[in-house]
Amino acid sequence: MYGGYAPTGMDPFLDDHPKYNTFIYEAVKNIQDNNPDAVEINLNNRKKIPICELAEGLKTNTHLLKLSMACTNINDTDAKAIADGLKGNKSLTSLNLESNFITGTGMTSIMEALLLNDTLTELRVSNQRSKLGTHAEMYIAEVLSKNTSIVKLGLTFDHTGPRGKADACLMKNNDIARKKRLSNKAK
Repeated sequence: MYGGYAPTGMDPFLDDHPKYNTFIYEAVKNIQDNNPDAVEINLNNRKKIPICELAEGLKTNTHLLKLSMACTNINDTDAKAIADGLKGNKSLTSLNLESNFITGTGMTSIMEALLLNDTLTELRVSNQRSKLGTHAEMYIAEVLSKNTSIVKLGLTFDHTGPRGKADACLMKNNDIARKKRLSNKAK
């Protein structure tokens, strides 16, 4: 595991500290280089993450299973880049983008990527700075009805219609995953 802990002797809240930035760039380089030891990367509370480079690395990475970037000031432009990386990724199972600045536009980009990605099983995107809006919530529910891999969604819906549809889709996806596990056990 390539954890998100700061090296000993440094303050992880100093964005301009050389060791702090080195850690971030090493993590991104591990994604780009498809490092087999980098199966889980935690960049929570880090600022100045080179999202475009990270997203490019996601496209071809085959080892990274969990990526967490909560509270990292990710905006809609960053979300679109991450979505582009998700479209080509075939290994990532968990993505955490909680507590950022993603609006309905950025969330729509991420959800569009899930139409092409069938490996992501957990998406955590709650507590964004602004409300997503009715159209974005309806689109999220619509994508979940077409995507069968997402079994965990960390998102608080503001509207009951999309929430109900999303809940039904997640139950269906969990049932599909359960049946796959049972059939794999039987073999």
